Amino acid sequence: MHSNITFSRKVLRSSLERGTVPRLRRRLAWIGVLVTLAAAFAGGGGSNPAITSLLVLRPLSALLFAIALVSLTGEQIKASANLLALVAATLGLVAAQLVPLPPAIWHGLPGRELIVANDRLVGLAGQWRPLSLDPPATWNALFSLLLPAAALLFAIQLRAVDLVKTVDLVLVGTLASALLGLLQILGDPEGPLYFYAMTNNGSAVGLFANRNHQALLLAAALPMLAFWASASDRNEDTRPGNGETENAARRQHARRWIAIGAAMFLAPLLLVTGSRAGLLLGVMSIISVPLVLRPHRAEGAKVSKELKLGRVLSWGAVLLVGCILAIAVLLDRDEALNRLLYRTDPAAELRVAILPVLEVMVERYFPWGTGFGTFEAVYLIHEPDALLGPAYVNHAHNDWIELLITGGLPGAVLIAWMGAAVAIQVTRVARGRDSDSAGGGLAILGCVILAYVALGSLGDYPLRVPIIQCVFALALVWVLGPVSRRPLPAVRD
Repeated sequence: MHSNITFSRKVLRSSLERGTVPRLRRRLAWIGVLVTLAAAFAGGGGSNPAITSLLVLRPLSALLFAIALVSLTGEQIKASANLLALVAATLGLVAAQLVPLPPAIWHGLPGRELIVANDRLVGLAGQWRPLSLDPPATWNALFSLLLPAAALLFAIQLRAVDLVKTVDLVLVGTLASALLGLLQILGDPEGPLYFYAMTNNGSAVGLFANRNHQALLLAAALPMLAFWASASDRNEDTRPGNGETENAARRQHARRWIAIGAAMFLAPLLLVTGSRAGLLLGVMSIISVPLVLRPHRAEGAKVSKELKLGRVLSWGAVLLVGCILAIAVLLDRDEALNRLLYRTDPAAELRVAILPVLEVMVERYFPWGTGFGTFEAVYLIHEPDALLGPAYVNHAHNDWIELLITGGLPGAVLIAWMGAAVAIQVTRVARGRDSDSAGGGLAILGCVILAYVALGSLGDYPLRVPIIQCVFALALVWVLGPVSRRPLPAVRD
C-alpha cells in the first residue's frame, strides 16, 4: 500500500515537472472558448426570452461559467484582477437588483409611487420587494450574462499564441453567418433559412434575428481579417532568421490573399443587409483596417521589405473593397444605402418619437434605475396614447439611454469604469506601438471592436444578443487581459 502511494506521488510530481497539468488546463480553456463560441453562434442570434434556443443555451451557459470559474488559478486571478473585478461588479450589480428590500427602503425609491399606492389599496403595503420592477426579466438578464462571462473567463486562461487564435474562431462564425445571409437573400423570404420567428425576412440576417446585429458583426470582421492577415508578422516563430523564412513568407502571402478574398465577400453583404447603421459602421471599419494592419518593428530594427509589402497590400485591399462597394451601389444592390437616403422607416420615426418619453423615464427612476431587463414593462407605464400602434417598443433602441433607465447611476459608473480601463490600456499600448508586441496589436483590434459596439448601441441593442456579447467579452480580454501587456512568446507544444 505504501509503495503504491509513493509511486502515485512520484507520477504526480513528474507530471507537474513536465508541465502536463498546465498543458491540460490550457487545452481545457481552449475547448471552453471553442464550445462557448459555438453555442453562441448556434443559438444566440436573438435576445427575446421566448426564443426556443435559449432554453438550451441558458443552462449550458451556467455549466460553462461554472467550469470556467473553478478552473481559474490564483496566478491567473492575480494577472487579470482588474478584468475579473469588472465581471464580478457587473454580475453583482444585476444580482443586487433582485435582493428583496424592506418596505421602508423600497417605498423611498424614485418612481415607485404608483406601485406603493396600489399596494396600500390591496393590503400589500408591508411586502418586501426587490429593486427590479420586473424580477423575471432581471433574472433573465442575469442568466444572459453567464455565456459572455464564461467566454471571458476561459479566454484569460489562454496563452498569447492561443488567444490570437480566438480571432480565427470569431471569423469562422462570422463567415458562416455571412454565407447563410447570402443564401437567405437568394432564397424564399419566408423560407426555412430564417431561424427566428421575429426577424427581418428578405434581408441577409444570417444567424441573427435582427439585420442590424448581422451588419455589426460583418463590419467588425473587416479589421479582424486585417489582424489575421498580419498575425504571423507579429509572431516570432515566423520572423526572418529562424530557419523558416521562406515558408513563413509563403504562409503570410497566402493569409493576405485569403483575407482580401474574404473581405470582398463580406463587404457587399453589408449593403444588402438593409442596415443603415451597419453601412456607417462598415465605412468606419474600412477606414480602420490600415490602423490594425500597421506593421510592428522589432526594437531598434528597420521595417523589413516583407512588412512594407504587407502595408502596400493592406491599402490595396481597402481600395479594392471600396470599389466592390461602389459597384454594388451602381448595380442597385445597396438596400442599406437606399434605406438611408430614400426610404422612410416607421420604426426609425418611432425611435425618434419616444425620445421625450425616455427622458422622462431617466429622470423619474434616477439614480437607482428600474432593474436590468425591465425596460419593456416599465415603458408601458409611460407610453403616451399618441404612440400607440401595431408596433411595440421592446427596447429604447439606444442602449446608453436604456442603461441609465434600468441600471441608474451604478450602471453608469460601471460603464465609466470599463471605459476608463480600456482608454488607459489603449493609451499605454499606443505609446509603445513599435514595441513588437502581439498583445499590443490584439489590444488595438479589441479597442476597434469595442468602439463598433459602443457606436452601434447608439441606435440599437447589440449587447443583448449572445453572439455579440461573446465577441464583446473576447474584445475586452484582447484589450485588458494580461496578454496585451507582454510580447507574444514563441511557444510550441
